Amino acid sequence: MSSPKSLDPKTRFHHQFQHSVSTIQSQISSLPSLSSNPSGEFNDAIDHILACISRLSTTLADAGQDGTIPAHDQRVYGDAVKELRRDLDSQREKAQPAQGQAGKKRFTFKKRTPGTPAVQGNDSRKLGGVGASQSNAMRPEQKQDGRSDDRGGQQGKDYNAEISRSGLEGGLVRRPSFSSARSIALSSHSDLHIILPASASHATSAGQLTDLKSCVVDMSIPTAREGGTPFASLALKNIQNCLIVAGHVDGSVHVTGVKNSVVVVVARQVRIHECEKVDFYLHVVSHPIIEDCKGVRFAPAPKCFLGEKEEKAGKKENMWNEVDDFKWLKEGVKSPNWAVLERDERVGMKGKEVDGDEDDGSDEWVRILKGDGGRLGREDILKEVGVRKE
Repeated sequence: MSSPKSLDPKTRFHHQFQHSVSTIQSQISSLPSLSSNPSGEFNDAIDHILACISRLSTTLADAGQDGTIPAHDQRVYGDAVKELRRDLDSQREKAQPAQGQAGKKRFTFKKRTPGTPAVQGNDSRKLGGVGASQSNAMRPEQKQDGRSDDRGGQQGKDYNAEISRSGLEGGLVRRPSFSSARSIALSSHSDLHIILPASASHATSAGQLTDLKSCVVDMSIPTAREGGTPFASLALKNIQNCLIVAGHVDGSVHVTGVKNSVVVVVARQVRIHECEKVDFYLHVVSHPIIEDCKGVRFAPAPKCFLGEKEEKAGKKENMWNEVDDFKWLKEGVKSPNWAVLERDERVGMKGKEVDGDEDDGSDEWVRILKGDGGRLGREDILKEVGVRKE
């Protein structure tokens, strides 16, 4: 019998994947035995399983990118990951009465409806995967102090406080799960590197980032990877000296009071107010709108942030450079408040010759956001993407 090390990479991955699936299935099957225990123990088990599924999804994406498994196998494995999520959701629903929440709706993984952008997430080069008005960006269940309601309608975990505590404890990267939240709110943080894990994919009914300074925030995994769910709405407000990788947004993004930062987002609409010295990497299907801005620059979002739908549509549907300045009324004269970010000034493109659309800086974005194998800290990442301290 062949030892695991002697197997070819494809077969070895298959065995490891099957073992991981079996382990997670066993963990899910054991949940009923915890349903009568204190809810904290049950929820801890849920968080652990979500983390395991997230790691499995990431491993699958990496295997697809490096050629270990072909595209067809990626889809089959991806379906298995989705099935694990469905099984977990089913067990949570069954445990609802025992958790003292009879008659109250608990969270369910969102089912993608026809017309919702599908996202191809089995390629680790893919880092990225709203409500109709800005007033929808803060939903009733999302508290101003950063607390989020749990599925029983009671005030839940304060994720912002947890992020701050983990900073004091010396962690390099914060990964708040948002596993007991409907929406995502990050506020009042400085000098932090925050990455949202896949467990936050069911909390994307709305997103709001406010009062951030010198932070790196990456929300691409829960909104764009396999099994992820795009934000319904997103608002960015009062942000300075930051890199914000916002991921995918099904509707509108409202950006207000952002200065000396870099923002990457895939959305239907982007409205930008009172911003200065911001580089936007966009994929947007309507004209970006700016008001009371100066020194803002625009570039197309690299392919590593796009989903399958955006890639198939190609450049024609991306209106990243068709900017409307609502405060510039001189007909026939371009607004001086915005400009195209020149190719050689974009991340990963300095000194490179124009070679069609094949090289758009995606590899460099992936390297930077992954920390270059641990060699890049938060300040290094900000410097690499062009954010300078002020």
